[in-house]
Amino acid sequence: MTNRTRLLLLLAVCTAGAYGAYSYWAGEDHRHAAAQVVDTALRDGVPGPDEAAVPVTVVATPPASSWLEKRTARYAGLFKDFRCDVLIVPMQVEGGGFDRPNREIMTADLALALGSTGQCVTDPFLLDPALGEALRRRDPDAVLALARTIKASRILTVYAGHYQPGKMRVTLQVSRLDPAKPGAAPVTVAAHSFENLEYGDESPPFVVFHTRLPEMLSAVG
Repeated sequence: MTNRTRLLLLLAVCTAGAYGAYSYWAGEDHRHAAAQVVDTALRDGVPGPDEAAVPVTVVATPPASSWLEKRTARYAGLFKDFRCDVLIVPMQVEGGGFDRPNREIMTADLALALGSTGQCVTDPFLLDPALGEALRRRDPDAVLALARTIKASRILTVYAGHYQPGKMRVTLQVSRLDPAKPGAAPVTVAAHSFENLEYGDESPPFVVFHTRLPEMLSAVG
């Protein structure tokens, strides 16, 4: 083995060791930050921060897309002459988010459960692109504007995610609107968070959500 080869091997070992030490340190730092979020920031009925347990790199705001803006406006326009009692905001994210299929299934499950009681409930698959398709968080002003358009008396907002592996957190909020007073602000009448809902490979998040849904709806009336 030549001296050059020995030197390269030594550099490789040192680099790997340094990277491993940094990864451990960074992981400990991030886990500590996540624990602080769980211990101090989460309040019942209030969604936790999006991706609070994951380090986020600050990047420039992405440029606006005129195509997406026109598409969103086109879908929002479909509700112009529509009237409905309950607007369900497509599921949003708190903590580490679940993938889009899980969120869509859970939102549809919620809509079906409420619709089965005879209430008019917005179609989540039409509402999603009308509020900006597949976003992790929705613009509250856009939600309120659409609720006023359809003369909704209630807005149901739901968040789901995880701050610890295998333990889901779900937050439901119910706001009431007075269709006769279009300028009045919505009033939150019920809110509750459900903690540590265990999920895994055999019980994915949407299955756990479905199982606990009657309890969740009962808790927020």
